[in-house]
Amino acid sequence: SNFNSQYLRFNSDLHAAAVPFRFNVDAMVNADGDLYLYGKQSAQVYSKFLMKAEPLAFAHSHECRVSTTYNLYDDLVFETNLDNKIDTVLTPSEQKATVRVKSKFNNHEFNKDLSAYNTPERLGVEMSGSIITNIFNTVDSDNQDHFFSAFLKYDKNSNSRALSLPFIDEFPFDLQHMKLAVLRIVEAMQ
Repeated sequence: SNFNSQYLRFNSDLHAAAVPFRFNVDAMVNADGDLYLYGKQSAQVYSKFLMKAEPLAFAHSHECRVSTTYNLYDDLVFETNLDNKIDTVLTPSEQKATVRVKSKFNNHEFNKDLSAYNTPERLGVEMSGSIITNIFNTVDSDNQDHFFSAFLKYDKNSNSRALSLPFIDEFPFDLQHMKLAVLRIVEAMQ
């Protein structure tokens, strides 16, 4: 389907196929628009959904991207971006799920990856992420990259476990940075 107007453009496609013991879905949506209210506001949306189901297998993927821009009359600009992707695979011998999220507001970024799996060899959960911002920087206005990761793994063949939570070691240090950043913001507002 298509829709076009002065303020909004929308396009979508849906394909589905069903045969005995098999089902497929492929859907896609695109939209963008502009609005003038105390400046120009614009937004774009893209979403794609794929799914395949069979008696002993299921696969799914969903991807979504959203971005907005708000230009005020006094040349103040706010930009936001959100990009996420989810993938799953389920079979009797293997189960996997992955989530990836990326978000951005002006120069501040937050990225997160999460993966869970159960294969014949291993079972585990892994996560990682990063924050790129200058909020915690007390020296200058340059962005700093703060990275965190953690995992829990179990090797079925050797009956061994591994656990890593390295961000716990750095947490008191980061908490102090956050406290100083909040105090600096409050002082600047007064």
